[in-house]
Amino acid sequence: RRHPCGHRETDRAALMRWIALIIALLNVWPTMGQTFNKRYDRGNGRPQVAWNIERSVDGYLVVQGANELDTLEGGAIATFSTPALLRIDDVGTKLWDKRTVVPWHSVFVGWANCCDSLPGGGVVIGGSKQDTLQNLAVFLMVFDAEGDTVFTRDLGIAGQQWNGFSVKRTQDGGFILVGQTDATG
Repeated sequence: RRHPCGHRETDRAALMRWIALIIALLNVWPTMGQTFNKRYDRGNGRPQVAWNIERSVDGYLVVQGANELDTLEGGAIATFSTPALLRIDDVGTKLWDKRTVVPWHSVFVGWANCCDSLPGGGVVIGGSKQDTLQNLAVFLMVFDAEGDTVFTRDLGIAGQQWNGFSVKRTQDGGFILVGQTDATG
């Protein structure tokens, strides 16, 4: 047999190429792809965003941020940001959807590694809380596997702006938060 460049091709080289091709094709066979592609709207017509998804004991917890409407008084309406949790099973079926409202505050989920899974299927979320006077504080939220609030912590210092971006669970059971502040100029 002649190779396109003119030299003879050995049977051994041709066999090796066929074996390499078969191995490459068989290597693709066990690869798993996406199993579902669904949209989960809250139905209020306001902007929503999903920030993270964490594996849980019986599916996934999707960490969301949503803009909600609130009537102040006399027809005055304001919008505020609130975090929400969405539980879906392994095939993407929505099991429940819960949001956390802090009166007179917007709560923003962090943007990079904003949450971490907890033993037992819960999740910790790091972010920020802003009041009506634009004061910004780091806000830590811990939820159990059913989306119920275990605790929240306001970690700001009065008179300073603190913005939380990321949270991770530490080996000793605590949390480390990362963000930015104007406290140092």
